[in-house]
Amino acid sequence: AFPEGMPEGIPARQCSFVLVGYDSVEAAAAAFAGVSATFAALLQRRQAEDRPLTSLKELLELMAKAIEQTPGAEGVFLSVDMDADALRTPEGRYRLGTDAARFGEEAQEGAVGQELLLEYYQLLATDISRLLAIEHSFAVGDTEGWAGARAAAALEEIALEPDPRVVSATADALAEAAQASPQTAFHG
Repeated sequence: AFPEGMPEGIPARQCSFVLVGYDSVEAAAAAFAGVSATFAALLQRRQAEDRPLTSLKELLELMAKAIEQTPGAEGVFLSVDMDADALRTPEGRYRLGTDAARFGEEAQEGAVGQELLLEYYQLLATDISRLLAIEHSFAVGDTEGWAGARAAAALEEIALEPDPRVVSATADALAEAAQASPQTAFHG
């Protein structure tokens, strides 16, 4: 869907469909192909209406809509790789593009501090029920950001045991599904 990388202004390296709970690789591949086709159609419709994606939240909402509209996609979720090291400014703030506007004056030039970044992640997790993981959420050296994230996570119930419903697919099976519908993930 985005052969040149993530759309400009979307502060993430990659957004992915994640397959969980399918009884077989074939069932997971079928769900993936269906969701990918639905997402491609939704994206094409949006582009035809001259409404480009300008925010990560919009992109994840569109991906979640594709899941909701696809029969058999109950086990499809979303993951986003923020690549926070690339988003961090020399002043220690994080660029969120147009999504930073929701924070008003606290967002200077589209960038927010780690407290507002954590609030943004909590907003995404609340508003996008299919969101399963936010990876690389803070820069490696941002000890305050990581401490805040750990404190927030401690307030939530988190499953730490492996989930046996997660399907382990071979690279060949996923490549075959991706060939049928190439919208596997969106790299930036």
